[in-house]
Amino acid sequence: MEQLQVGTREPLFFMHIPKTAGMSMRLYLDGQYHAQDVCPAVRWQGVLGHEGELKRYRLVHGHFRYNLRELVAPDARMLVLLRDPLRRTVSALRHLQRDPSFHHDHEVAKSLSLSEMLRHPDLMRNQHNVQARFLCASLPAAEVSAYLRGELAHNPAADAGDIEEPPDLSLAQDRLASIDFVGLAEDIDGLVSVMTPEMDYHPALYFPLVNEDPFRDNPLDGLNAEDIAILREYNDIDLSVYEFAAQLIERRALQLRRAWTRSRSFRQTARTVRRRRCRPARRASSSRVRRGQRSFPLVIWM
Repeated sequence: MEQLQVGTREPLFFMHIPKTAGMSMRLYLDGQYHAQDVCPAVRWQGVLGHEGELKRYRLVHGHFRYNLRELVAPDARMLVLLRDPLRRTVSALRHLQRDPSFHHDHEVAKSLSLSEMLRHPDLMRNQHNVQARFLCASLPAAEVSAYLRGELAHNPAADAGDIEEPPDLSLAQDRLASIDFVGLAEDIDGLVSVMTPEMDYHPALYFPLVNEDPFRDNPLDGLNAEDIAILREYNDIDLSVYEFAAQLIERRALQLRRAWTRSRSFRQTARTVRRRRCRPARRASSSRVRRGQRSFPLVIWM
Protein backbone atom coordinates (compact mmCIF):
# COMPACT_ATOMS: atom_id res chain seq x y z
CA MET A 1 0.00 0.00 0.00
CA GLU A 2 2.90 2.35 0.62
CA GLN A 3 3.51 2.79 -3.10
CA LEU A 4 -0.03 4.15 -3.54
CA GLN A 5 0.34 6.91 -0.98
CA VAL A 6 0.23 10.54 -2.11
CA GLY A 7 3.56 12.20 -1.54
CA THR A 8 4.58 15.85 -1.47
CA ARG A 9 4.38 16.98 -5.08
CA GLU A 10 5.87 19.93 -6.86
CA PRO A 11 3.36 22.79 -7.20
CA LEU A 12 1.44 22.89 -10.48
CA PHE A 13 -0.84 25.39 -12.20
CA PHE A 14 -3.16 23.77 -14.75
CA MET A 15 -4.75 26.34 -17.06
CA HIS A 16 -7.93 24.55 -18.10
CA ILE A 17 -9.19 25.86 -21.43
CA PRO A 18 -12.85 24.81 -21.83
CA LYS A 19 -13.62 21.70 -23.89
CA THR A 20 -10.05 20.40 -24.08
CA ALA A 21 -10.54 17.29 -21.88
CA GLY A 22 -9.60 19.42 -18.88
CA MET A 23 -12.14 17.91 -16.49
CA SER A 24 -10.60 14.48 -17.01
CA MET A 25 -7.15 15.94 -16.35
CA ARG A 26 -8.38 17.73 -13.23
CA LEU A 27 -9.73 14.46 -11.81
CA TYR A 28 -6.39 12.81 -12.46
CA LEU A 29 -4.45 15.66 -10.84
CA ASP A 30 -6.72 15.73 -7.78
CA GLY A 31 -5.60 12.18 -7.02
CA GLN A 32 -1.95 13.22 -7.02
CA TYR A 33 -2.17 15.79 -4.21
CA HIS A 34 -3.41 15.92 -0.64
CA ALA A 35 -6.85 17.54 -0.48
CA GLN A 36 -5.56 20.44 1.62
CA ASP A 37 -2.99 21.22 -1.08
CA VAL A 38 -5.62 21.69 -3.82
CA CYS A 39 -7.07 25.16 -4.37
CA PRO A 40 -10.88 24.90 -4.17
CA ALA A 41 -11.45 27.83 -6.55
CA VAL A 42 -11.79 26.89 -10.22
CA ARG A 43 -12.67 30.34 -11.62
CA TRP A 44 -11.34 33.81 -10.92
CA GLN A 45 -14.62 34.66 -9.19
CA GLY A 46 -13.73 32.15 -6.47
CA VAL A 47 -10.34 33.77 -5.94
CA LEU A 48 -11.74 37.23 -5.14
CA GLY A 49 -10.64 38.30 -1.68
CA HIS A 50 -8.23 35.37 -1.42
CA GLU A 51 -5.67 36.29 -4.06
CA GLY A 52 -2.80 36.23 -1.56
CA GLU A 53 -3.62 32.66 -0.49
CA LEU A 54 -3.03 30.97 -3.85
CA LYS A 55 0.72 30.68 -3.31
CA ARG A 56 0.23 28.20 -0.49
CA TYR A 57 -1.58 25.65 -2.68
CA ARG A 58 0.42 22.98 -4.49
CA LEU A 59 -2.28 22.46 -7.14
CA VAL A 60 -4.25 25.27 -8.75
CA HIS A 61 -6.51 24.23 -11.62
CA GLY A 62 -9.55 25.63 -13.31
CA HIS A 63 -10.77 27.98 -16.04
CA PHE A 64 -8.05 30.51 -15.29
CA ARG A 65 -6.04 32.39 -17.86
CA TYR A 66 -2.32 32.74 -18.19
CA ASN A 67 -2.14 35.88 -16.04
CA LEU A 68 -3.17 33.93 -12.93
CA ARG A 69 0.43 32.72 -12.99
CA GLU A 70 1.22 35.94 -11.15
CA LEU A 71 -0.65 34.66 -8.08
CA VAL A 72 0.42 31.02 -7.83
CA ALA A 73 3.55 29.70 -6.12
CA PRO A 74 6.64 31.14 -7.86
CA ASP A 75 8.11 27.66 -8.33
CA ALA A 76 4.86 26.19 -9.70
CA ARG A 77 5.17 24.38 -12.98
CA MET A 78 2.47 24.92 -15.58
CA LEU A 79 0.29 22.66 -17.68
CA VAL A 80 -2.07 23.35 -20.58
CA LEU A 81 -4.08 21.15 -22.94
CA LEU A 82 -5.07 22.32 -26.41
CA ARG A 83 -7.56 20.79 -28.81
CA ASP A 84 -8.22 20.98 -32.54
CA PRO A 85 -9.87 24.43 -32.69
CA LEU A 86 -12.77 23.55 -34.97
CA ARG A 87 -13.71 20.48 -32.95
CA ARG A 88 -13.27 22.37 -29.68
CA THR A 89 -15.64 25.12 -30.85
CA VAL A 90 -18.33 22.71 -32.01
CA SER A 91 -18.03 20.75 -28.78
CA ALA A 92 -18.45 23.98 -26.78
CA LEU A 93 -21.55 24.98 -28.75
CA ARG A 94 -23.16 21.57 -28.31
CA HIS A 95 -22.41 21.65 -24.58
CA LEU A 96 -23.88 25.13 -24.38
CA GLN A 97 -26.99 23.85 -26.12
CA ARG A 98 -27.61 20.86 -23.83
CA ASP A 99 -26.37 22.04 -20.40
CA PRO A 100 -28.14 24.94 -18.59
CA SER A 101 -25.26 25.22 -16.10
CA PHE A 102 -22.53 25.58 -18.72
CA HIS A 103 -23.06 29.27 -19.53
CA HIS A 104 -25.71 31.98 -19.38
CA ASP A 105 -26.03 31.77 -23.16
CA HIS A 106 -27.80 28.43 -22.84
CA GLU A 107 -31.20 30.12 -23.04
CA VAL A 108 -30.29 31.50 -26.44
CA ALA A 109 -28.63 28.34 -27.74
CA LYS A 110 -31.02 25.65 -26.54
CA SER A 111 -33.52 26.10 -29.37
CA LEU A 112 -31.01 26.66 -32.18
CA SER A 113 -29.42 24.18 -34.54
CA LEU A 114 -25.64 23.98 -34.74
CA SER A 115 -25.73 25.79 -38.09
CA GLU A 116 -27.82 28.58 -36.55
CA MET A 117 -25.48 28.89 -33.56
CA LEU A 118 -22.53 29.31 -35.91
CA ARG A 119 -24.30 32.30 -37.44
CA HIS A 120 -25.32 33.89 -34.14
CA PRO A 121 -22.84 36.74 -33.50
CA ASP A 122 -23.48 36.92 -29.74
CA LEU A 123 -22.88 33.21 -29.23
CA MET A 124 -19.83 33.13 -31.47
CA ARG A 125 -18.28 36.17 -29.83
CA ASN A 126 -17.44 33.92 -26.86
CA GLN A 127 -15.95 31.27 -29.15
CA HIS A 128 -13.53 33.54 -30.99
CA ASN A 129 -9.94 32.20 -30.71
CA VAL A 130 -10.62 30.94 -27.20
CA GLN A 131 -7.32 29.11 -26.77
CA ALA A 132 -5.21 32.07 -27.86
CA ARG A 133 -7.23 34.37 -25.61
CA PHE A 134 -6.47 32.20 -22.57
CA LEU A 135 -2.79 32.17 -23.45
CA CYS A 136 -2.55 35.91 -24.14
CA ALA A 137 -4.32 37.19 -21.02
CA SER A 138 -1.92 39.80 -19.63
CA LEU A 139 -3.76 42.20 -17.32
CA PRO A 140 -2.32 42.42 -13.79
CA ALA A 141 -4.24 40.25 -11.34
CA ALA A 142 -5.28 43.28 -9.28
CA GLU A 143 -7.02 44.82 -12.33
CA VAL A 144 -8.87 41.61 -13.13
CA SER A 145 -10.08 41.27 -9.55
CA ALA A 146 -11.15 44.93 -9.40
CA TYR A 147 -13.14 44.56 -12.63
CA LEU A 148 -14.95 41.43 -11.44
CA ARG A 149 -15.76 42.91 -8.02
CA GLY A 150 -17.37 45.88 -9.71
CA GLU A 151 -19.12 43.96 -12.47
CA LEU A 152 -20.46 40.73 -10.97
CA ALA A 153 -23.07 42.44 -8.82
CA HIS A 154 -25.09 43.47 -11.88
CA ASN A 155 -23.64 41.13 -14.54
CA PRO A 156 -23.37 37.47 -13.45
CA ALA A 157 -21.85 36.60 -16.83
CA ALA A 158 -18.80 38.83 -16.21
CA ASP A 159 -15.59 37.01 -17.01
CA ALA A 160 -11.89 37.53 -16.28
CA GLY A 161 -11.20 37.80 -20.00
CA ASP A 162 -13.77 40.51 -20.76
CA ILE A 163 -11.33 43.43 -20.67
CA GLU A 164 -8.28 41.72 -22.20
CA GLU A 165 -6.77 42.89 -25.49
CA PRO A 166 -7.42 40.73 -28.58
CA PRO A 167 -5.03 37.76 -28.79
CA ASP A 168 -1.74 37.99 -30.64
CA LEU A 169 -0.25 34.93 -32.35
CA SER A 170 3.35 35.73 -31.50
CA LEU A 171 2.52 36.25 -27.82
CA ALA A 172 0.50 33.04 -27.71
CA GLN A 173 3.43 31.11 -29.17
CA ASP A 174 5.87 32.66 -26.69
CA ARG A 175 3.57 31.79 -23.81
CA LEU A 176 3.23 28.19 -25.00
CA ALA A 177 6.99 27.84 -25.20
CA SER A 178 7.23 29.04 -21.56
CA ILE A 179 4.81 26.39 -20.26
CA ASP A 180 6.40 23.26 -18.78
CA PHE A 181 3.84 20.73 -19.99
CA VAL A 182 1.94 21.28 -23.24
CA GLY A 183 -0.38 18.55 -24.46
CA LEU A 184 -3.11 17.87 -26.96
CA ALA A 185 -6.55 16.58 -25.98
CA GLU A 186 -6.17 14.09 -28.80
CA ASP A 187 -3.12 12.53 -27.08
CA ILE A 188 -3.51 12.82 -23.32
CA ASP A 189 -1.64 9.54 -22.82
CA GLY A 190 1.43 11.02 -24.46
CA LEU A 191 1.34 14.03 -22.17
CA VAL A 192 0.84 11.96 -19.02
CA SER A 193 3.71 9.63 -19.95
CA VAL A 194 6.01 12.67 -19.95
CA MET A 195 4.52 14.40 -16.92
CA THR A 196 4.29 11.37 -14.61
CA PRO A 197 8.04 10.81 -14.09
CA GLU A 198 8.79 14.54 -14.12
CA MET A 199 6.30 15.27 -11.33
CA ASP A 200 6.61 11.91 -9.55
CA TYR A 201 2.90 11.22 -10.13
CA HIS A 202 1.23 7.85 -9.98
CA PRO A 203 0.48 6.56 -13.49
CA ALA A 204 -3.07 6.89 -14.79
CA LEU A 205 -4.88 3.56 -15.07
CA TYR A 206 -7.48 5.20 -17.29
CA PHE A 207 -8.91 8.62 -18.09
CA PRO A 208 -12.67 8.94 -17.56
CA LEU A 209 -14.51 11.15 -20.04
CA VAL A 210 -16.27 13.97 -18.20
CA ASN A 211 -18.86 16.21 -19.90
CA GLU A 212 -18.50 13.90 -22.88
CA ASP A 213 -19.80 15.20 -26.18
CA PRO A 214 -22.22 12.69 -27.75
CA PHE A 215 -20.68 13.65 -31.11
CA ARG A 216 -17.14 13.23 -29.78
CA ASP A 217 -16.01 10.83 -32.52
CA ASN A 218 -16.54 13.46 -35.20
CA PRO A 219 -17.94 16.77 -33.95
CA LEU A 220 -17.80 18.20 -37.48
CA ASP A 221 -20.03 15.51 -38.94
CA GLY A 222 -22.96 17.03 -40.85
CA LEU A 223 -21.42 20.47 -41.30
CA ASN A 224 -21.23 21.88 -44.80
CA ALA A 225 -18.39 23.81 -46.41
CA GLU A 226 -19.86 27.17 -45.39
CA ASP A 227 -20.15 26.03 -41.76
CA ILE A 228 -16.50 24.93 -41.78
CA ALA A 229 -15.48 28.27 -43.29
CA ILE A 230 -17.23 30.12 -40.45
CA LEU A 231 -15.47 27.93 -37.90
CA ARG A 232 -12.11 28.62 -39.48
CA GLU A 233 -12.78 32.36 -39.49
CA TYR A 234 -13.54 32.37 -35.78
CA ASN A 235 -10.43 30.27 -35.09
CA ASP A 236 -7.92 31.89 -37.41
CA ILE A 237 -5.32 32.45 -34.66
CA ASP A 238 -6.16 29.28 -32.76
CA LEU A 239 -5.46 27.15 -35.82
CA SER A 240 -1.91 28.53 -35.97
CA VAL A 241 -1.51 28.18 -32.20
CA TYR A 242 -2.58 24.55 -32.38
CA GLU A 243 -0.14 23.82 -35.19
CA PHE A 244 2.67 25.51 -33.23
CA ALA A 245 1.77 23.44 -30.16
CA ALA A 246 1.94 20.19 -32.12
CA GLN A 247 5.38 21.14 -33.45
CA LEU A 248 6.55 22.19 -29.97
CA ILE A 249 5.43 18.86 -28.50
CA GLU A 250 7.24 16.96 -31.24
CA ARG A 251 10.45 18.95 -30.67
CA ARG A 252 10.31 18.31 -26.95
CA ALA A 253 9.64 14.62 -27.49
CA LEU A 254 12.65 14.43 -29.81
CA GLN A 255 14.84 16.13 -27.19
CA LEU A 256 13.65 13.65 -24.56
CA ARG A 257 14.36 10.70 -26.84
CA ARG A 258 17.85 12.00 -27.57
CA ALA A 259 18.53 12.61 -23.87
CA TRP A 260 17.26 9.14 -23.02
CA THR A 261 19.36 7.57 -25.76
CA ARG A 262 22.48 9.38 -24.57
CA SER A 263 21.77 8.39 -20.98
CA ARG A 264 21.10 4.77 -21.95
CA SER A 265 24.22 4.64 -24.12
CA PHE A 266 26.28 6.11 -21.29
CA ARG A 267 24.95 3.57 -18.79
CA GLN A 268 25.65 0.68 -21.15
CA THR A 269 29.18 1.94 -21.80
CA ALA A 270 29.82 2.36 -18.08
CA ARG A 271 28.62 -1.17 -17.36
CA THR A 272 30.83 -2.55 -20.13
CA VAL A 273 33.87 -0.71 -18.81
CA ARG A 274 33.22 -1.95 -15.26
CA ARG A 275 32.93 -5.55 -16.46
CA ARG A 276 36.12 -5.31 -18.46
CA ARG A 277 38.06 -3.76 -15.60
CA CYS A 278 37.16 -6.60 -13.28
CA ARG A 279 37.68 -9.48 -15.75
CA PRO A 280 41.04 -11.35 -15.66
CA ALA A 281 42.54 -12.24 -18.98
CA ARG A 282 42.67 -15.89 -20.04
CA ARG A 283 45.85 -17.71 -19.14
CA ALA A 284 48.07 -18.58 -22.06
CA SER A 285 51.62 -19.67 -22.49
CA SER A 286 52.55 -16.13 -23.44
CA SER A 287 51.00 -14.74 -20.28
CA ARG A 288 53.64 -16.15 -17.97
CA VAL A 289 56.69 -14.16 -16.99
CA ARG A 290 59.58 -16.16 -15.71
CA ARG A 291 61.69 -14.82 -12.92
CA GLY A 292 64.44 -17.28 -12.26
CA GLN A 293 62.88 -20.67 -11.48
CA ARG A 294 59.35 -19.38 -10.72
CA SER A 295 56.55 -18.37 -13.01
CA PHE A 296 53.84 -15.84 -12.25
CA PRO A 297 50.47 -15.61 -13.94
CA LEU A 298 49.99 -12.23 -15.59
CA VAL A 299 46.56 -10.68 -14.86
CA ILE A 300 45.59 -7.85 -17.18
CA TRP A 301 43.23 -5.18 -15.78
CA MET A 302 41.50 -3.35 -18.53
